[in-house]
Amino acid sequence: MAEKYDYWFETKSGIKIYEYEKKRLEEALNGCKGKLLDVGCGSGLFTLIPIEKNLEVFGLDFSRAMVKKAKEKGVRVILADAYHLPVKENFFDVVLLFTTLEFLEENIVLNEIKRVLKSGGWLILGVHNRLNPWNLYRKIKAKLKKESAYKTIRYYSISNLKKTLRKNSFKLESVSTCILLPSPNTKTEFILGMLEKLSLKIGAIIVAKAKLEAKN
Repeated sequence: MAEKYDYWFETKSGIKIYEYEKKRLEEALNGCKGKLLDVGCGSGLFTLIPIEKNLEVFGLDFSRAMVKKAKEKGVRVILADAYHLPVKENFFDVVLLFTTLEFLEENIVLNEIKRVLKSGGWLILGVHNRLNPWNLYRKIKAKLKKESAYKTIRYYSISNLKKTLRKNSFKLESVSTCILLPSPNTKTEFILGMLEKLSLKIGAIIVAKAKLEAKN
């Protein structure tokens, strides 16, 4: 995916989707300071956002091709997997997992994040929303394909995401969604904005901010 990943975000739909995702991620990062680890940073496209907000940012990915792409963007990046973070305990103030958790064993990953994150530190999450119609279509479509990353994806609702976080000592502080349909425009995002105000959060990506409560 490394060669095609950034290219997709240069398409007409990709440019708009990145714009909406970036806005939500910037909002979640407000108030965050210090050292940030982007787990599953991929090509570094979204890692640039906390860098722009003046955090001290490190990326981490298991793909050599993605790590190369991230380094080309000037990102400090580690080649490693999310189950064995090569970082000492209580080192980071913020951990970012943007469209990454849903592809991994959540309890293993969250335990590792708890280990490297300081008490009171922030976890910023972007996960695919189970209640979004576009995601429902992708889930069905993936079943018809021989190979697809969406065959193994775990979709989240806000309620089960909150439950997962609570079970792992994180308290959900804020949550929003973005992107109603695959070709977003002002009209569809206005409709989504109205639904958000009514607490009907059905955007394709859930962006959540959670605080790590005191460690035992």
